[in-house]
Amino acid sequence: MELINDIWIVPSAGGEPHRITRSAGPATLPSWSPDGRFVAYTGHNRRSGYYTNQGIWIVPTAGGEPWELTAGFKYPVGDFAIKDFLGFEQPDVTPHWSLDGRSIYMNVSAMGAVHLWRFSVPDGRASQLTFGSLVIYNLNIHPGSRWIAMAVTSPTLPNDIWAGEIAGEAVHERRLTNVNREWLGQVALSQPNRFTFRSRGGPEEEGWILPPTFSKTDKPPAILEIHGGPTVMYGYVFFFEFQLLAANGFAVLYSNPRGSRGYGEAFASAIRGDWGNHDYADLMAAVDAALSQGTLDPGRLGVAGGSYGGYMTNWIVSQTNRFKAAVSMRGISNLYSFFGTSDSGFLHAEEYGGAPWELPMSYLGRSPISFVDRVQTPMLLIHSDRDFRVPIEQGEQFYTALKFLRRKVRMVRFLSETHELSREGKPWHRVIRFDHILHWFRAHLSPK
Repeated sequence: MELINDIWIVPSAGGEPHRITRSAGPATLPSWSPDGRFVAYTGHNRRSGYYTNQGIWIVPTAGGEPWELTAGFKYPVGDFAIKDFLGFEQPDVTPHWSLDGRSIYMNVSAMGAVHLWRFSVPDGRASQLTFGSLVIYNLNIHPGSRWIAMAVTSPTLPNDIWAGEIAGEAVHERRLTNVNREWLGQVALSQPNRFTFRSRGGPEEEGWILPPTFSKTDKPPAILEIHGGPTVMYGYVFFFEFQLLAANGFAVLYSNPRGSRGYGEAFASAIRGDWGNHDYADLMAAVDAALSQGTLDPGRLGVAGGSYGGYMTNWIVSQTNRFKAAVSMRGISNLYSFFGTSDSGFLHAEEYGGAPWELPMSYLGRSPISFVDRVQTPMLLIHSDRDFRVPIEQGEQFYTALKFLRRKVRMVRFLSETHELSREGKPWHRVIRFDHILHWFRAHLSPK
């Protein structure tokens, strides 16, 4: 089974639709060129499975082969910066043609930031037009003009609308709204500090430390947060969970290990069929690099993550006891059973080269449940009963095994919630979820 779709043209006056692409992968968000001779769309050819960069493709409407305008471009187009004020299925940006048809504008995810870029047609020459530590997660360009409206977030800005005029190789933008003015005046927010590091044999990578908002002298406890996906990235976005932890005396450590988007397709696909190897090494290297700065308490470390980040949380505590508390949210524990219970588990057959009954050790050998007897870290498991992406049986397996082994574990089940609890759940459920996370880390890491 493949995740493949195509672009079709349907006559506005009626008649038979006809297909203009023969894709090897996804083809989405079509956009007509001004003269109607071409359609631009986003997609990829699955050359690296679902780790493949999303690019801009163009196909003649009269018939002919599509070509990838962004072939050879290092970064994926679109916004892949994960956030918790907006659902994972966030607004998609359609390729925007210039009025003369010689350029296409799109946002691009690169090294934690998401900015507006221009791509020349037909040679694909790329030019970055906006800059700074921020994420443009949605945009629209006024037809027939150079004016652009952008939805923007940053670590201390939940979201606002900016507008600007495209002039040459730059955008002269200004902020139009301040919708959270009253609330922002009542809270203390923390600004992340960026650092770089390397794991053994790996490329240079980047991470961030969000310091506590009130701790100035004592070394605070630190919580390693791990993103889901894995093919997304942490970046310059507002994150409720991080700011809440920082406001309660915890430093928050987060990074983009191999497997993340925004650093090139080879970087993302480095963990293809190999979860728990390079990604684990990178996360431990990020912790070591953060601790080497001498500002965090190495004896009070926590770890947390959701979805793939929950998998990595489960994997980490089965490989090391350096963390004193863990919160695994909608986390995978058994890749073998995940294949048949998840709405996307079958995709791992492409990664591992076969189904679990054909290659059982490829699945079980990278499943945290296979090493659950090594776990000594107190664990909080959070799961939703209507999660079809990572079904609740994944949490139940890990919880039952840990209870059987008489380890310290608690499981919180949210009723009538889905995989999107942390981003799109009922508001009071999201508050309760935060309460459980804070209580667990306070109980085991004791911030002063």
